Amino acid sequence: MTSGISRVWALPDGTFRAEQHLAPVRARDASGDWVDVDLTLEVKPDGSVGPKAHAHHLRLSGARGVESDSLVELGTGVDASELGWRGVLPAPVLDGQKATYAEVKPGVDLVVEVGRSGYEYYFLVKNAAAAASMSSIAMPWRTGDGAVPESASGAGLRLRTASQSSVVVSQARMWDARVAPELSDHVYAADVDVSMVPNGSDTDLVLT
Repeated sequence: MTSGISRVWALPDGTFRAEQHLAPVRARDASGDWVDVDLTLEVKPDGSVGPKAHAHHLRLSGARGVESDSLVELGTGVDASELGWRGVLPAPVLDGQKATYAEVKPGVDLVVEVGRSGYEYYFLVKNAAAAASMSSIAMPWRTGDGAVPESASGAGLRLRTASQSSVVVSQARMWDARVAPELSDHVYAADVDVSMVPNGSDTDLVLT
């Protein structure tokens, strides 16, 4: 009865004790054995980047020269989703759970941070000229067959897959570099509009 989020013990008195987690704490390794989830990123033999142990087979792109390909792959089969990137990617700088792709656009770094159930990504915009070029950005988003879009709580997006699990794109936010000392919070922050737009055989995830 062990799974990635739960474990059950049969007790001597005939009862059971269960341990339950909100996110995966263990995953199957290549031999099928359970191992503890380890989100530390490392370069894989094929040149891709991934956590040492992840329940949903998350993989990030390594350095590549092609103009359009996968950036992040998550899940398998009907539950698979893939976020792409149009452009050359440098070898990412790895720091624990974070991978930083420097200068994916002039003055812009792309940062991907992996979590137990998914990932977050950020654009670090380093100067005013770079900010002016980032009013809108589109990234290819592919999912397993049979995924159905539906509304999610808040202003995010949700795709429900054929197995009835779901891929959620949370509300996006942006903020500037100024921090109010008395609040330890950013002076300016705002929501970013997130939409899905058909683009040939792909669907673009558009941030505006």
